[in-house]
Amino acid sequence: PGVRVDGVDLGGLTKSQAVDKLHNLTDDLKEQGIDFYFNSKHFILNSTIISPSDPDLSYDLFHVEVQYIVDNAYAIGRDSSPTRSLFEQAQSLFGGVEVFFDHTILEEDLRGILKEQFGEHEDPAVDAAIVFAGDGYTITKEKTGTVLDYDAAIDAFKSEFNLVSISSISLQQVFDAPEVTEQDIRDRSELIDAALANEQLTITYSEPFREQERVF
Repeated sequence: PGVRVDGVDLGGLTKSQAVDKLHNLTDDLKEQGIDFYFNSKHFILNSTIISPSDPDLSYDLFHVEVQYIVDNAYAIGRDSSPTRSLFEQAQSLFGGVEVFFDHTILEEDLRGILKEQFGEHEDPAVDAAIVFAGDGYTITKEKTGTVLDYDAAIDAFKSEFNLVSISSISLQQVFDAPEVTEQDIRDRSELIDAALANEQLTITYSEPFREQERVF
């Protein structure tokens, strides 16, 4: 008695009954799916992902280690030293024992799926760039943008993940800054001008026991 996993009471159940109970809960979770949303767009994420090229190839985005959990729960008060077993039995009887909720989430796959579903709502930053034309060039200005914080959504999902009920997960919009600015390019204009003028550039570098020069 008093043994729980993620708030689900397993007290008084045999191993097979506990396995069946947890399997039923995980099956319900997989059937319901997880609701991710941004503004008015909602996407129900199913656990099982089927390959578009081969329907026979499928895998689970999240998986609960049911047998491992039940084995750990059943070992409480049984597989320890006599003193430890007595302590665990008393703990489960009077205060209850929470068994580690062992599960896995394929975060990189989840990130890719969310980006595929919500990418249309992003306006990423654009770096400044050099546009060569004839003997000269122009510099296009950088642009700031907005993207969705997939990492925060995945962290929220990991925090919410449980066997009973998972709240809808909101994706948040965040500022996206360019990595290269117009000023960055202008600060290097001498190198660009030298390349356009086809001037010789001399680079000095060191090797063991001697210094060399190469002319380009």
